Amino acid sequence: MNVKDAGVLASLRVLRRAISGTLSSGDLILPVPGPVKPNISVFEPDAKIRDEISGLVTACVCCYCEKILTTDYQIKYRRSLFIINKMKILRDILLERRGRQEILDILLLTETGILIDISETMKNLETRFQRSKRNLDGFRSAVESLVSGFGEKGKLILPEDSTFSNLHAVLKISGLVDNLATYTGVETALSNLISEKFNLTEKIRREEKSRLRHLEQTEISIRRLSSSLHIDMDSSLKPLCLVPREISRGISSIDRGMRDLELKLKKLLTDWETKKTELKTKPYFKLQREAWIDFLLRPDTLTVNIRAVQNKVKY
Repeated sequence: MNVKDAGVLASLRVLRRAISGTLSSGDLILPVPGPVKPNISVFEPDAKIRDEISGLVTACVCCYCEKILTTDYQIKYRRSLFIINKMKILRDILLERRGRQEILDILLLTETGILIDISETMKNLETRFQRSKRNLDGFRSAVESLVSGFGEKGKLILPEDSTFSNLHAVLKISGLVDNLATYTGVETALSNLISEKFNLTEKIRREEKSRLRHLEQTEISIRRLSSSLHIDMDSSLKPLCLVPREISRGISSIDRGMRDLELKLKKLLTDWETKKTELKTKPYFKLQREAWIDFLLRPDTLTVNIRAVQNKVKY
């Protein structure tokens, strides 16, 4: 209203100046017909101000949220870096332990090879010492026999004693005696063979006993299993069958049906071959077959064919 009043007063001043002659042509402003819309940019409505305030508050809240999220992300990033550094330390420790374990494995393998070589060396030394001992025993026996003479017990075997000579030759092939033929060496080898035979016999008897016990346990287990399955193991009249009775009856009935079908099919094939032979050898059956075909497929020509056959029979 104030603006409207100011506009009316300004119009009156312009008119007065125009009447008095003091208004120039450039200052003359023609009035616009109708109401003039006042400029209300100074007095904005409450809704627009409220929208602008809410927009500013929203932008401020978004800035605070972005700041909070950025701070949270920075904290999470630092925590992740801390955890990753810890994991790297654990990885280095585990790699170091694994490397030590590999080194220990290599050292253990090396020491195992050394121990195996030592055991093989000890076995070779033992074999050499035994050979040397046998040679020394043979040399001592030879010296004693040369000093005491031939043919006595524990001395050299005479060439005339073929039994001990043959025994010495047989035992020498197996490496049980020395090259020097003495009664002591042969008797020692024979006693060793007898003791070894006794040990083997005892071992065989123990193995047989263990096998018998195993067979008994197996038989007991089989009988227990057969009793749990309700199977009579003592009945030898019918064969043992683990299939249920209904299934076995069904299978036998199917087999009988298959045999009957095979017989019927064989009979049909035989009849078919017989009919084919008769069709080739007897023209009557051929004419009858053609008549039936015409009756089924071409019934219109059946009467004509029959008349032709009758005429052919007449002439």
